[in-house]
Amino acid sequence: MHPSLDQILQTYHPAYVYSQTLTELMLISNKEYFTFYAMNTFKERSVYLKKITFFIFLLFLLVGCSQSNVQHNEHLENSIYFMVQDKNKSEIGIKSLTTFDWDKAFLFTPYSTQDAIEETLGTDFKDPSNISSRDDIYLLVFLHGDKVVQYVEMERLGSDFSIGEEGHLTPSNDVISIERH
Repeated sequence: MHPSLDQILQTYHPAYVYSQTLTELMLISNKEYFTFYAMNTFKERSVYLKKITFFIFLLFLLVGCSQSNVQHNEHLENSIYFMVQDKNKSEIGIKSLTTFDWDKAFLFTPYSTQDAIEETLGTDFKDPSNISSRDDIYLLVFLHGDKVVQYVEMERLGSDFSIGEEGHLTPSNDVISIERH
């Protein structure tokens, strides 16, 4: 005759708790905790797997709805970099350098806080550049509708940038002024 599950558990794990109603077996040994689910039927396993699958689906959905589609536009960044390096240039026309749809663009100065960025944009945007603790870049953020679509980290290279009195750029008003030190 084979030993019962209770006899085996008493032998190898002196302290244990068995819950008959949930068919859940929890073993407690020293500081290690083990939980085993004894699923008696295929139906119980199926329901359990469906719940796990649904939870994983929700997790992927939430991650997919994050800012992952906000693109760091390094091509535009490089174009701006070369224009700033050219000491004969005092302005940058952004529209001619962009290849994507945008309605507004906002320029954030060094040390801009996360709250100030979100308030100015009018939408949630997790600043990936950490500009609040940097003085070597400006952050240029593009919106299409109410959604942030792309951003650029503009290296200062001994310069400051400004966009005029309107406070933001548009495709028809797209000039960034360069002030050299």
